[in-house]
Amino acid sequence: MKKHEVNTTIKILFYIYIICLFLFVIIKIDNGLHGMNIFNIFNPNLYLKVNLTPFETINGYTYELANGLTMNGFLNIAGNTIVFIPLGFFIGYLYGKTFIKTILICFLISLFFETFQLLTNLGSFDIDDIILNVSSCVIGYFIYYIFYLLLLKPSINSTALSHNL
Repeated sequence: MKKHEVNTTIKILFYIYIICLFLFVIIKIDNGLHGMNIFNIFNPNLYLKVNLTPFETINGYTYELANGLTMNGFLNIAGNTIVFIPLGFFIGYLYGKTFIKTILICFLISLFFETFQLLTNLGSFDIDDIILNVSSCVIGYFIYYIFYLLLLKPSINSTALSHNL
């Protein structure tokens, strides 16, 4: 495959990934839109589900896991971790962003998702989700960087050398 074909394929995969990410995080696929009420935050009777204490939810889930109480903790941590790894990879690869810019973009996307869930009553705003999502993007970025060093950078250097010869 030529580099242009690879880039086109990765862009298509990225768009499919973004749609799936939206469905998984916002729509939650199995819940649908039945609970959605746009901008529910303006309802004075609404109980807001917000966690702004870092690691509170994560600690609760790890306690549940350690004591064999439920698989919910594992599913939540794994879900928030696994689904955001590709985002770090795609941003690094497709847009050539530095590590800091990639993490900032991932943070803003995660913040958007958490805020959207709160405002639409499709979920809660949990700082721990943002921590897990951004940590996952870090993993994704490092996968991209290793991919870049092993596969892309050598071909760039060999192409440059062949033009100079």
